[in-house]
Order: sequence, then structure tokens, then C-alpha cells
Amino acid sequence: MLKLDFPVFCRNISSSAGDPKGFGENGAEIICGGQRVRTGDWIIGDDSGIVVVPQEIAQEIANRALDVKEHEDRIREEIKRGGSLGKVLKVKKWERVVG
Repeated sequence: MLKLDFPVFCRNISSSAGDPKGFGENGAEIICGGQRVRTGDWIIGDDSGIVVVPQEIAQEIANRALDVKEHEDRIREEIKRGGSLGKVLKVKKWERVVG
């Protein structure tokens, strides 16, 4: 799988595939790593981890992620044009908190 560059994520590597315990089941809900996974859920992963997005909210989450990406792209462009992160985000410097 590594030679094929096939995206596989696992906690451990084992040469044993286990023993067959029956015919299995298609479309069954499972629990993996303490997370419920159902048919239609979105599984999204990269080198830092995996997330399961329930089908019911997947489109909303995808739209929100695109909004975040667009916002971050604008910030990167402003920084490339010479702005600092503090100025781009209008961060106030070390204000004294009175209270």
C-alpha cells in the first residue's frame, strides 16, 4: 500500500489479518477509535489525523471549511504584499488589562 501511495491510516501495523468470523455485513454502523461511523459519513484524513463528519452535516462543514480557506488565502495575500499578521488581523499589541 505504501508503494502505491494509497492513503491508509492505522494505529498499529500487524502482519495478521485476523480470523474470519462469518460473512460480515455491508452498511453496518461501526465504532472505530471510539467514533461512530455510518454509511454516508465523510471520512477526511491527512498526516495529522482523521475526522468522521456525519452525513447530515457534511455539506455544512464543507462550506464552512471553504469559507475558512478563502479567509486564510486573503490573509496570506495581504502578508505577501507586505502586511504583518498583526496588522492584517488588527491585533492589538500587549494591552494592559485593568481589572
